[in-house]
Amino acid sequence: MPVTMLLMRAKAETETGTGWSEADSALNIRVGLGADVKVVLAPAFAKSVASHDFVSVTSAKGGAAFDYTYRLRLNAGVFPADFVKELNQIEGVQSVDLRRGEPVDV
Repeated sequence: MPVTMLLMRAKAETETGTGWSEADSALNIRVGLGADVKVVLAPAFAKSVASHDFVSVTSAKGGAAFDYTYRLRLNAGVFPADFVKELNQIEGVQSVDLRRGEPVDV
C-alpha cells in the first residue's frame, strides 16, 4: 500500500476514532486522594469501555493523588477524545492520558 494511502487511512482513523475498539489501549488517570476511583469512573467505563483490567496504582503529588493505570478497549463508535473529555469532567480527576496500542506492563 502506498505511503500516501497509509497516511490517509491513519488520519481517518484518528478523526473518526475507528480502530480503538480493535486494540487494547493504556489509560493513565490521576485522581485526587478523596475520590473513590471505582465509584467515580464506573459510569464512564460502563458507557464507553468494552473491557478493562486494572494494572497498577502509584501515589503522586506527595501522596495527595493516585495515578491509576488500566488496560482497556473502547466500545465500537466511541471517539477517544470524547471519552477523555468525559473523564476530565469528573470531580477529582486531575489528568487523563489514553494511548492506543500502548503496551501496559503488569
